[in-house]
Amino acid sequence: MLDRHLTVKTYGTALEENIVLWRDYRVTVLDAGLFRIEKNDKCVWRDKATQSVWYRNMPPQHFSVEKGENSSKISTQRATLLLKPSIEDCMVELAGELLKIDNAGNLLGTYRTLDNCDGDMCFIDWDKHKRKYIVPLGVGVCSRSGLAVLDDADSLSLDDLGVIEAEKGVGIDRYVFVYGADYRSAVNALYKITGMPPMLPRYAFGNWWSRYFAYTDRSYLTLLDKFENNDVPLTVATLDMDWHYSHDLEQEFGVSNSNTYDEEKLDFVTRNFSFQVSKIPELSKIRFHDLRHSCAALLRHEGVPMEDIQKWLGHSQITTTESIYAHFNTERHKNFAQKIINAFSDDT
Repeated sequence: MLDRHLTVKTYGTALEENIVLWRDYRVTVLDAGLFRIEKNDKCVWRDKATQSVWYRNMPPQHFSVEKGENSSKISTQRATLLLKPSIEDCMVELAGELLKIDNAGNLLGTYRTLDNCDGDMCFIDWDKHKRKYIVPLGVGVCSRSGLAVLDDADSLSLDDLGVIEAEKGVGIDRYVFVYGADYRSAVNALYKITGMPPMLPRYAFGNWWSRYFAYTDRSYLTLLDKFENNDVPLTVATLDMDWHYSHDLEQEFGVSNSNTYDEEKLDFVTRNFSFQVSKIPELSKIRFHDLRHSCAALLRHEGVPMEDIQKWLGHSQITTTESIYAHFNTERHKNFAQKIINAFSDDT
């Protein structure tokens, strides 16, 4: 049994006044543009909620019914459903046009922002020379034809507490959305039967920062300052694209995108340093090894004895240290050293 906070109250049974029975059909008018069509030769109907549809307890709908031996007509203010003995022959009349009950012209879902995808093409591991395939998209409730169909026959039933049962629908169980180009109403009708998407609690609201170009911590902190200045409350701030390593960095700097230490790349630290420095416009491109000279220069500038600088740098002979730094021109390098200090202190 589910914990109380995980249970959901569903209302799968529709009002009798919204239901029309004809031959082996049961049609439920859920909205002016939403019909549920059930059909099976045993006339076995499903009133339980399903994994997809939780609510059918809509208020009484306004519609008219004309029943005949070989056809039946159900009309609302938006559309008219024309029933025939065969489901393939059923039609919907919308704005004077007869439409087949199918998903021709369906606008489908979206492939925007999907990982490993470029437009409608999905690549294996982002390698465009390997296998690729068109992104499969599910059907939606909006269509260029003005009619969309949601098939719920294979959705499992839910019991009174919202627990899934090993039970599917019998025969045909389809929801027909007939809203023309009024896509907002079509989506609202979907939410009426599925429930509204759950709202995030206020404490979880934040900023998911995704940019497809390199940026620095300085630029991101500037953004957060703007949020604060505009009284936008943020509890969570998450970095996404181009803050971590990418294939471009691998090519330019040799920085691996692996989270594990690669013993074959002993220059990992030096190349990573080059990458970090490249994001600081105030500095020219310098090597990691150049930091030894910067360190010695700063120590010399501060009056540290040459013997101590020798030990700090690990020179075996003090003559090596003296040959490099004995005639160090403090004034000539003072500005350069300060520029390094300022750049790193501002950007961390």
